[in-house]
This record gives sequence, structure tokens and C-alpha cells, in this order.
Amino acid sequence: MSELTNQPGPSSISEAALRAAEARARPRPPATTSADAHSSRLDVEGAFNPSRADLLPYYRLLDSELLPKVSKPQAVKTLETILTLLNNILAPPNPAQALKFRQLRLSNKLVAREVVSPANGAGRDYLVLCGFRREVREFEEMLVWKQGEGGKQLFRLRCGKKVVEDRIKQAREAEERETRYRESEKEAEAGVSIIDEYCGPSSARKAKALLGFEDDRLDRAERDERERLVREARAQQPPPPPTVRPTPPMLPQPRGTPRRVPPPRARAAVVDPDAGEDDPPPAYGVTFGRVLGTGEPPSGDAHIPSGVRMVSDQDLEASDGEAADHAAADDDDHTDDEMLP
Repeated sequence: MSELTNQPGPSSISEAALRAAEARARPRPPATTSADAHSSRLDVEGAFNPSRADLLPYYRLLDSELLPKVSKPQAVKTLETILTLLNNILAPPNPAQALKFRQLRLSNKLVAREVVSPANGAGRDYLVLCGFRREVREFEEMLVWKQGEGGKQLFRLRCGKKVVEDRIKQAREAEERETRYRESEKEAEAGVSIIDEYCGPSSARKAKALLGFEDDRLDRAERDERERLVREARAQQPPPPPTVRPTPPMLPQPRGTPRRVPPPRARAAVVDPDAGEDDPPPAYGVTFGRVLGTGEPPSGDAHIPSGVRMVSDQDLEASDGEAADHAAADDDDHTDDEMLP
């Protein structure tokens, strides 16, 4: 009898059903961010199409940190492991153990080998970008994914999955090309050995050179593809704002008459104020009152400065007589010296 009284009656069941119906009919709060809008639209339309700007950080991390630093087979294994971890959260194999797939122990052999070890933990950084958080529980490092309010974490997780699905296709194609190339290289080496045996070493060297050219061509094509992706990623980034340097205020300059700098002092010269600019300079005779080498005054009435004496013929004859007297006196002195015993 007591068991019957503890069972809910029809009125309580109807009230619970009514509350559940009201909760389902209650409109959802409006989305305020792009993440909320995408999450609400996914539940209604079942489509996911984020913008290029939202996917850019994921592409940049894979193209710059993971793919260039690992081999092509290792890149495929790492991307497949990351994709499996993300799918286990979005669509868990066992819904009853959904919380189990949201906690990843970094000491797990598969996670450590395929996610943590390659490229210095680039796969672990990618999971953090997808919404995982690093935590330490019982002295063990873990990656934990928690769904936040508004669907932001779910939006990041789906963005990471979309980028991994895109890059894993390219990684598989690159691995297939490399496998075919290795097989063709082995066949070519076998053919080179046969050519070397029957045709000589020159043909073998040519075949090896052709193989080297093909290898360089494939590497260059792959490098060009990576550079193109990097350029596209940089083009999507907004340009940096221009830096404005503050200029110091201009101090007012005192107004006044400009100071004139005196010209350098020149040598004193005789300047004729009546002479023109094109007239030749005055001659020596005009300036000093005589002509060099003759002692004659210049023609015309020239003003002889005070203290200047004219040289005449009489002065020249007197100077010649004095010179002759001095010469005769010298001869007499020599004669007297010879006559002495």
C-alpha cells in the first residue's frame, strides 16, 4: 500500500510533460557572436561553413609547424589521429561514455607517439587551438575539452575538424606520390644497373641525372604550393596600423634684424676709383715712377712719389768709375805681396 502511495499520480505526470513541452517551445537566446550563430544554425540546417578568417589560425599552425617538419607518412598518421579524437567528441562511439572521450592522457601510447612527439608537440598545440585545455590531475598531464556556454568551444572544435579533413586529403595524395616515386626510383636504379652493365657508365650517369631532375621538380612544386598558401594567409591578415610619431612643438623664434657676417679680409691693393671693371691694372712705371731695366721715367708727366730717385746715366758712370778704382787697388795689393821676400 505504501508503494502505491509513493508512485506519482496522473496530475504530477501531466505537469512534468507540460513543463517539458514549454521548455522545448521556449525560444533560444539570440546569438551574439559568430560562434553562437554557427552553432544554432548547425542544429537547424545541419551545415557548417565558417569564414576564411575563422579557419586561418588552423591552416597556419598545420602549414608552418606540423607538415613541413615531419615526413609524409607521419603527417598522415598524425592528422588521422587528430581527426579520430575530434570525431569521438562530436559523435562518440558510445554515448554513455561521452565524457571519457573528452579527457586525453598525454601519457597514452597512441597520443604520445602520434600527437605529442612529432614536430615538438605541434599536434598537441592544434588540439589546444580546437578548445582543449591542459590540466594536471593526479600528477598526470591531460587535455580536457569542456563545452562552454554559447557554443564557442563547439565552434572551434568543428573548425579544427574541417581543416584537418582538408589537409588530410592533401597529405594522403602527397604520400601516394612519394610512394610511386620511390617505386619508380627503385625500378630506375635497377634499370641503371642493367644499362651500366651493358652500355657503360656514361648512360648510367645520364639516367641518375634525370632522376635527380625529377626529384628536384617534385620538391620545387611542393615548396611552391606551401609558399602560395603562406602568401594567401598573409594576404588575409589586415595591414598593420601606421605608426604616428609625435613631433615636438616648434619654439617661437625671436624676430630681429639678421646679423651680417663680415667678408674675409683681403690684401691691401691700390684701387683706382676712376678705373672701369674691364681696364687693365696699372703698370709698374706708372706706380713707382720708373721703368724696370732702363732707369728712364715713363713718357708723359708722371707723378713721382716722394722718396723715389730716378736712375740717370751719370749715376751709372760714377758707379763704373768707383768699380775701376777698387779693381786697381786690389791689383796693387797683390803686387806688393809678390815683392815681399
